[in-house]
Amino acid sequence: MNKKILILDSGIGGVSTLVEIRKKLPSANILYFADDEFLPYGDKSEQELFFHLKDVIERFENEVCGVVLACNTATGVAVEPLRQIFCFPIVGTEPAIVPACKGGKRALVLVTPLESVQRKFARLAKDKNIVVCAMADLAGLIDECLLEAGDTSKLCECELVCQRVESIEKLAKSQNIERIVLGCTHYVFLRHAGFFEEFLLFDGNVGVAKRAACFFENKGEGKTEFIFGSGNKKKSQTALRLLNSILAHSRFESDFEEEEHSNCKTKPKHNNENN
Repeated sequence: MNKKILILDSGIGGVSTLVEIRKKLPSANILYFADDEFLPYGDKSEQELFFHLKDVIERFENEVCGVVLACNTATGVAVEPLRQIFCFPIVGTEPAIVPACKGGKRALVLVTPLESVQRKFARLAKDKNIVVCAMADLAGLIDECLLEAGDTSKLCECELVCQRVESIEKLAKSQNIERIVLGCTHYVFLRHAGFFEEFLLFDGNVGVAKRAACFFENKGEGKTEFIFGSGNKKKSQTALRLLNSILAHSRFESDFEEEEHSNCKTKPKHNNENN
């Protein structure tokens, strides 16, 4: 029996990561856990979030071959201590600051409040020419809209989302910035919805998918199962519909050629070697 890859996020945001992983591993069996009862991660304390993530992974430990933390905030807070606890690979997600700032370019980095104060984020941002924009409620607004509509185009009809995007664009233009890093997997759906068309957009999902392909085998029946922490089956159906829609009609590619993180001909031997 082929064990599943567990993809974990606070809500539906990690589906943007799942899209790229599914392209790399079309036959793998994937279990997506949307932790909607604990949404958003970005306003929790570090200790609270770490122990909660540990409990969630323990719940599925016997049926999975590894975990993808499809959340920048969860990665910054918990990926390293979680790797000390579990014996299978845990792949993290990081904002694409390095490629966005390549050649000394300046970028606006959108993150959650909790992510913005993490040491891991500080290491990525060190000596980079960036402006950090921490958004307190944007991830939750995107999650709510997508689960109501099941269609990324509907984000353009959400007044609160449009207001947040307008404020971000004003900030970027006031700083003469042309590049925006979508530092939360929820924010990637803004790209799919057609926001920020005047800017070059960067996110880490393609890199996460490449790392996942290094650690996990492309074996199985290609099944994708959604479980929401709230037990809401309607949300699971909406998430699956959203995933299939994006896979079928996706026309958005990364604005940069991401450098290979490693030679994936042989699998890494230690959890701490991945992002």
